[in-house]
Amino acid sequence: MLRHLDEELYAQYGSLCLYGVTDDCLEFRDNVSESYHAYVTVHLEAWDTEPPELGADWRPIERTEFTAVTGVIQMGVVEDGGHDFLIGPPLFEQRRGPGRPHVQRAS
Repeated sequence: MLRHLDEELYAQYGSLCLYGVTDDCLEFRDNVSESYHAYVTVHLEAWDTEPPELGADWRPIERTEFTAVTGVIQMGVVEDGGHDFLIGPPLFEQRRGPGRPHVQRAS
């Protein structure tokens, strides 16, 4: 693992946006949770290799791929965002899903 970031963020309607990517707001939505407006714990990781399998305390929300515009991303909602998180130089991709997030150079 290259680096990680833990923070508490306010989720609206069970969702958070990912900023700093080619989409305006890449949305991650938790359709299982009954909390529509709540503070949630977010754990971001940047890897230079394939991350290990998920532990029992993880519950995958969604799997997606994206390209970061500057290599720095941020989770949040329209009115409030978290801290900047460096995943790598521009045009890096993050693959996220059943395994922990990792970073891969975009082709």
